[in-house]
Amino acid sequence: SNFNSDINMNRSVYDLLSEREKEAEYIVRNDLEHNANVPLVARPRKRATASASRLAANHACAELEKFIAGSGDGQSACSRGGFELLIDLVRPLQATGNDDDNDKPRLAFKKESDMYPCIAALLQFINAAITNYCAKGGGNKTRLTKPARQLQVYKRYDVNPKQMDTDRKIDMALYLSKDGEQITDAEPDYEYIFAVIEAKLSSTDSEQHRAYKQLVAYSYDIYTRQINRRFAWGFTVCSS
Repeated sequence: SNFNSDINMNRSVYDLLSEREKEAEYIVRNDLEHNANVPLVARPRKRATASASRLAANHACAELEKFIAGSGDGQSACSRGGFELLIDLVRPLQATGNDDDNDKPRLAFKKESDMYPCIAALLQFINAAITNYCAKGGGNKTRLTKPARQLQVYKRYDVNPKQMDTDRKIDMALYLSKDGEQITDAEPDYEYIFAVIEAKLSSTDSEQHRAYKQLVAYSYDIYTRQINRRFAWGFTVCSS
């Protein structure tokens, strides 16, 4: 009999995807917890470093709020390039005005891919704001003079990461860098991915459910390629 390896390989990948889809569905339906204490869990364990982390995060939030409100130009918190990227983030908001129902700003994205550079710009702003805060002595009381590590965004979006065992694209991925160093390879690699971001245009319950399932499915490859990982981070950005 003839043996078609391509067909058999495709079937095995299909079976694996189906199995993980079912497992992800079960986990999201039975084990997902909406817990507001996740940021507390993410803080460093040492009291001094945890305090410095909280102060730096509060500073970044304040800088972003000032920028959105128009009371700051962003120059104190980020480089010129970062400032221009943040302008791109806010421009859709300024163009659409407010939501009539709840008087909150909303972003006018036509497709998911429009969201990716905006999310990346937001993360770059936060990185720059925290770095600036530390450099100007904001963390001196807690001996935090510069961030030990930073989250950077892989520059390629909506791609199949390296070292995956299923044909499944991810929207965005983050990696950890020391001293602001960036990975030269723009393509995500499961050996180094710290977190995955799943973006959805809609914030309906069904779309959020789909986003959670996808994050769970991606985590399999993270654990497989990083055997020392105790947990995997994931973020969902649904609508604005």
